[in-house]
Amino acid sequence: MNIKPIKPIGKVTHYFPHIKVGIVKFSLAVKVGVIVRFEGATTDFSQPIESMQFNHKQVKVALKGKQMGLKVKKRVREGDLVYLVQPTSQKSLKPQKKSKVVKKKKSVSKKKVVRKKR
Repeated sequence: MNIKPIKPIGKVTHYFPHIKVGIVKFSLAVKVGVIVRFEGATTDFSQPIESMQFNHKQVKVALKGKQMGLKVKKRVREGDLVYLVQPTSQKSLKPQKKSKVVKKKKSVSKKKVVRKKR
């Protein structure tokens, strides 16, 4: 999936390495499930927001100006910018359907066995 950073939506203010959680101060309201990109001097990766907490409680929406804890896949650093990412095509958002493999059954012809009577 080709992804393109659109606009900065926040900044990393702290990182807890033992639990892999980054604290982000958002400048825009953000929902769980959106794809964000972390960019900094040595940081550059994208991931969907899967878990977001405020005061140790799960939340579904981060409000503007609030600091939220995000579970991150890689290390982030203080000062890293967080961008909202939008896929280049809406088609790539839809999950791919698995194609079913249909196995052909071998046709077995049943032959009648004719026995002669004695």
